Amino acid sequence: MRRTIAGLAVVLVVSGAAFAQTSGENPFQKNRGTAPAPTVAAAEQVTAAPPEGAGSGGLDFGAWRGASAQSYGPSFERRVQAHVTGKPVSAIRTALQADGFTCIEARERGGVGPALECRLAARDGACGVEWWSVVEDPLAPPKAGWDRMCR
Repeated sequence: MRRTIAGLAVVLVVSGAAFAQTSGENPFQKNRGTAPAPTVAAAEQVTAAPPEGAGSGGLDFGAWRGASAQSYGPSFERRVQAHVTGKPVSAIRTALQADGFTCIEARERGGVGPALECRLAARDGACGVEWWSVVEDPLAPPKAGWDRMCR
């Protein structure tokens, strides 16, 4: 075991030296990007799965357990639109947050991106489930969808 680790260390040192000799400098020391450090993204916040049917804020999640994304996604979008269309962005945010969504507005991102982006990520057994809603224009109906990824 020690010989393997020592051999691996030697290979890494030699390959690093060869890289430095052939390229002149390490490219990872410069141009690290200009984007600000990421905050905790809404998609990374995993919460308890919502109920099938009406959530605590009144949004009808429907029968999502065992549903296919192709059939459930469009029906979920229609439910979201029925729940929030015609409301201002601040009221849409309040309504979706009442159902467990985490939302971020364009003003919180420095004015870039959609007017409102909301996500709800949850675990359902060995599956990760995510609901999302995006208001690209405050006067347009929201877009919404759902996805499930299982191990």
